[in-house]
Amino acid sequence: MSLLTVHAATAYVGYWAWAVLPDGPWDEDDLTGIETGCALMILSGALTLAFP
Repeated sequence: MSLLTVHAATAYVGYWAWAVLPDGPWDEDDLTGIETGCALMILSGALTLAFP
């Protein structure tokens, strides 16, 4: 898998996490999705650092 593929997936997840708007502070489903997307971005960024 190339780094371009990983970066493209990271950009997609980042945009998705940014574009989802929760209905309010009570909307735990959307907030959990945003938190998961951010965690996936951090994980994929760390994985790309492992490959020179």
